[in-house]
Amino acid sequence: MVCCNGVTDTDIVRMIVENSNSLMGFVVRPQLKSLCLDHNPWLRDESIIMIASIFPNLQLLDLTHCYEISEGICQVLKRCCKIRHLKLAYCSKLKLLGMNFEAPKLEVLDLSNTMVDDETLCVISKSCCGLLQLLPKNCYHVTEKGVKHVVEKCTKLREINLKGCFKVQANFVASMIFSRPSLREITAPPGFDSSEKMKLYLSHNCFVW
Repeated sequence: MVCCNGVTDTDIVRMIVENSNSLMGFVVRPQLKSLCLDHNPWLRDESIIMIASIFPNLQLLDLTHCYEISEGICQVLKRCCKIRHLKLAYCSKLKLLGMNFEAPKLEVLDLSNTMVDDETLCVISKSCCGLLQLLPKNCYHVTEKGVKHVVEKCTKLREINLKGCFKVQANFVASMIFSRPSLREITAPPGFDSSEKMKLYLSHNCFVW
């Protein structure tokens, strides 16, 4: 992928990793809005914090399969307050409990195949109230308790993916639809049988997979 300023993502990653102890030599690039750094397992928290300092106006950041990312993502969200789309799938060390600030512009959050739990979802629901799409797919520690926090607090939520969330009760889908009218698409947790209630869900303008 080539960024809008002609510098490839690979070049950016190489420069940042090689100079992770200092910001000297880097110029703030406010014009860059989108950055894809997926499948870079050598990226560390200090590197993505530096990225946030260099590209403060990021709106899309893809860190999929960046296995070493942990608490640093909280600093990224705090510094890049314009982020709307954040991909953190397969970031197995991810920690978001330090989000004691608001990220009201964040609309899409992909947490698929991470270790997030109910406590994390509770923090997200308080900090990211403007979420439109939440993807905790295959997050085995999530239960309906955590999902309930998100459904109650994120009043604009339109889509949620609970595929592979084995600790979420299948019958919880109905209460989600009734309590959050903005929902338009739900990927149901395991064990859900949509055949009997499909008409009911469609009458509320929400499609359940």
